[in-house]
Amino acid sequence: AARPPFGQGYQLAKALGTLTLLSNGIPMLFMGQEVGETIAFSFDNNEEYINPQLDDLPPATANDNTRILAWFRQLMGLRNDPSKGLQGDANYQVVATGNRTVAFVCGSNQRLFVVVTFGTPNQQQDSSWLGLPGGAPYKEIFNSSWPVFQVELEQEQTNGGYNAQIYSGRIINLPWIGAVVLERS
Repeated sequence: AARPPFGQGYQLAKALGTLTLLSNGIPMLFMGQEVGETIAFSFDNNEEYINPQLDDLPPATANDNTRILAWFRQLMGLRNDPSKGLQGDANYQVVATGNRTVAFVCGSNQRLFVVVTFGTPNQQQDSSWLGLPGGAPYKEIFNSSWPVFQVELEQEQTNGGYNAQIYSGRIINLPWIGAVVLERS
């Protein structure tokens, strides 16, 4: 989170965490990544160490690190839910790319659609050319710009949440840097 331009690291931590946790393969997170670590790692025992439990705060006292931890917890829960099929041979992925955007379908029967942005100037994109499968509607189950996950004065870019009926060809709102996860209804 310390590497990108000032004011964008925490957003990028959520975007990269989404790719890491929802893509094929075994996710590898470095200690502290799940809370947007900004202190360089050191093997020196005299250095301050990161304790993610310090960022396990109630929503009323949430800070940027707490919101990143909440985002990672939701994604880990999604990945570990056996009904979603994100682990093993059932996770077949189809990937499309746009302007600083990566989108892919994943999970068993391609029931999840993930869009990750990396500073895209086009925050409204056509879901069909991003690869959203046609036919059934999708609902928005996670959005890194929702208030519970917002960091660094992020602007909310929602698509209707759980009650949404998003079909292929619909324009979807995307965070400048972040991620949106849709699930087939």
